Amino acid sequence: MVSVVTDMKCPTCRTSLVLMEDRKYVWLGCDKCLRYLRYRKDRMIKGFLNYGDRLDWRGMINYLYERYVAALAQEE
Repeated sequence: MVSVVTDMKCPTCRTSLVLMEDRKYVWLGCDKCLRYLRYRKDRMIKGFLNYGDRLDWRGMINYLYERYVAALAQEE
């Protein structure tokens, strides 16, 4: 599994979120709160592959962050 610390902050604890990638999934989550959001890589690639076969990483990460925040709001 590959992981990268992002500059995005967890809305709950303000810790930097971690972007992880394994064989099937892309994950975004907080190591302190132990909350993670997981999406299948093939679906993410289809949604964020631009013309010329370039992956829109910024758009993908922003989408994951929006979904992460929305999931936390539903928990409350």
